[in-house]
Amino acid sequence: MMVQVNEGPRRRSHSTTQLHDSSSSSSTTTSSTRSKLALLKIFAGGISITALFAKLGVLGTPYTNQMIGQDILAALFCATGAYVVTQLVSVAHNRHGLSSIIARKLIHTLTGPLFTMSWVLFSTNDVGARVFAGLVTMINAYKLYKQATDTDDGGNDISLAKAVSRSGDVKEALGGPFIYIGVLQFLIWAFWRDSMAAVVSICTMCVGDGLADLVGRKYGKNNAWFFASKDNRKSMVGTLAFAVGSFVASVGIIQLFAATGCVTAGVAVTAIWDKLLLICVACSIVELIPFGDDNYTVPIAALILGKLLLPS
Repeated sequence: MMVQVNEGPRRRSHSTTQLHDSSSSSSTTTSSTRSKLALLKIFAGGISITALFAKLGVLGTPYTNQMIGQDILAALFCATGAYVVTQLVSVAHNRHGLSSIIARKLIHTLTGPLFTMSWVLFSTNDVGARVFAGLVTMINAYKLYKQATDTDDGGNDISLAKAVSRSGDVKEALGGPFIYIGVLQFLIWAFWRDSMAAVVSICTMCVGDGLADLVGRKYGKNNAWFFASKDNRKSMVGTLAFAVGSFVASVGIIQLFAATGCVTAGVAVTAIWDKLLLICVACSIVELIPFGDDNYTVPIAALILGKLLLPS
């Protein structure tokens, strides 16, 4: 005789579980969207306040409506570009298995130079332009801080903090990555785009240090420096990648700035290439020293050498 089993409760239980999972997923998405909208409102508020100060003449003159509009559009473009780059890497890390180490260094290597290249889009009012550009780094610093001090429990978006951390612990984003943004902010406000030293400082910190890690991990297993330890695996090929990568990036960005009139020193890159190479090689040596954080030791060394060796 066949016994019929009543599956009603089991089906209802399964249905309830699916409903709970769907509700939880919907809540997480809503919370993530809400945090992104809050960030957008803060950035829009910063743009509005800065534009008001510009209109009142606080940010220097001449500062025409056209120039203010140009800086607003440039800031929006930079912020959008930064979001797209970091989001692409974050998605590759969180959904497609890209290791946290590679994701972290890709963001480290790409965002700084791309942001620096976009400085040519800002107006010729250097005071106002650097304030608008600084809003981009400030909003990213705020975003990183919020994500690093949050948890998955609230359903907020913490993808960036995860992508730039070494082990996946979001609190690590308050270390090197936060210093990285702080250095960019300082170089914007203190030097801006007419300083070759600032350009080299950014390229050594971003491209040099980033490539040293990426290339060193891939090809440096059999050519480690004699003083390398388990905690400090520095390789010869990584050091070479640092020097060459930061030199090429520095030459490229300085050429771009010269072509667009940002660098007014009147000195061709061909006349200072040896000094640029010397700075990049020196910084690749600084990167080998197990002292402090590369995100400030390297750019400080580049900035000092740049101010000593390069045209002001």
